[in-house]
Amino acid sequence: MNLRYLQLLFKRHRFPKNVRILNMYGNVDDDSNTDKYISVISARSIKYILSPVVKEFHEFELLGKFGEHSLIHDNRYAIDVLNRFLYSNEME
Repeated sequence: MNLRYLQLLFKRHRFPKNVRILNMYGNVDDDSNTDKYISVISARSIKYILSPVVKEFHEFELLGKFGEHSLIHDNRYAIDVLNRFLYSNEME
């Protein structure tokens, strides 16, 4: 655990409680366990900090070729998940 992460952990009580979070991350599904730039472990680490203090915390992993960092924003499935999250009260 690095110093910056520890600082975020100790200050999580300042984060708004009524927030819904969708943590979307990619995994190119090779031996790297990354989206080619960010590790899955790093991308998911925010859950430990924020999930206990926010109203809702959801994670969505894009797996395979379209889980590459720069392709996620163009992924039709990711856009649909994001729209469901933003415009409905339910997440699958």
